[in-house]
Parts: sequence; structure tokens; C-alpha cells
Amino acid sequence: MHVYSQAEFGVFAGPQITDAAYSTPEINLGKTKQETEIKYGFQAGAMARIQFEGKLFFSPAVFYSMKGFKVKLTRPSFPPDS
Repeated sequence: MHVYSQAEFGVFAGPQITDAAYSTPEINLGKTKQETEIKYGFQAGAMARIQFEGKLFFSPAVFYSMKGFKVKLTRPSFPPDS
């Protein structure tokens, strides 16, 4: 039995911008939209591609992604929440 394997490695990185639609529920008023601001971030990681036989691969990867948004609360929410 002969087994041949070949591993490929790679890295990736890049900027990203995230935002959200944020609203607070209020009694008898429905939902009140709150102002949000975008947040700049980045992502970076590493990956591998290891071939076992034919079209069978093992592809582990690890990455970090910095995401989020800023919200300006103009009205309190009910129930209170952070």
C-alpha cells in the first residue's frame, strides 16, 4: 500500500467594516431605532490543505476577526439590558 500526501499552506488578511441595525423595545411604543456608528477592524489567519487520497482533503484553519459597532442610546430599553 502506497500513500502519497501533499500539504499546502496559506495565510490571509484584510480590512473589514461592520455596522448594525439596533433598536430598543418600549412598552406601547413598539421599537425605537438607535443611532449606530461603524467600526473598522481586520481579519487575519492561516490555513492548510492536506490531501489524503484522490479528492479527500483535510483543511484546518485558524483566524482572528475584529468586529463590532458603537451605539448611542437615546432612550432607555425595557427590560433594562446592557
